[in-house]
Order: sequence, then C-alpha cells, then structure tokens
Amino acid sequence: MPPDPQLQLTERSARVVHKLMVFAVALMVLVIAGLRPAFGFESMGQLTIVFRVAAVGVLLLSMIAMRVVRGSMNPVGRGDDRDAWWRANFPRAIVVW
Repeated sequence: MPPDPQLQLTERSARVVHKLMVFAVALMVLVIAGLRPAFGFESMGQLTIVFRVAAVGVLLLSMIAMRVVRGSMNPVGRGDDRDAWWRANFPRAIVVW
C-alpha cells in the first residue's frame, strides 16, 4: 500500500510552504502598491477610513486566533522527531503563519 501523501509532510516541506506564503504576501503588497495610483484611492475619503478600521479589526482578530491556536501546539522538545511534529501540527502552523 503506498504511503498517504498527507503523512509525507516534513520540516523541509513546511519551510517551502512558509516561503511560498511569504512570497505571495510580498507579491500582493507590490501589486496593490502598483495599482493604487491607477484606481485613485486618495479620492475615496470616508471609504478609506472604513477600510482602515476594518483592516485593524481583522488584524486584531487574526492575532487573537493566532495566539489561541499557537497555545494548543506542543513545542518541539530536544530529541523529538521534528517530522512527526510537523505531521501533527502542520494545519495549526498554517493558521499561525
């Protein structure tokens, strides 16, 4: 029987996923910064304030969720199998990232 692909997660694959997520966020920031002048966001006044307040709210909720999820993860101890830890905690790590 072939091994389950979901059980093949290792520390290396987790690092690759993390780097891809960081790259995607950086690319989104660059695209938005490049498109900002084309859409004239400066002229939207009140709507800009609403978006900023909503962004701060989403940021705070994300930080709370991250702390809750991170608290449910067991830290990797010395001598523990890191790959086994990643297999057990990979979905939670994605939420924290």
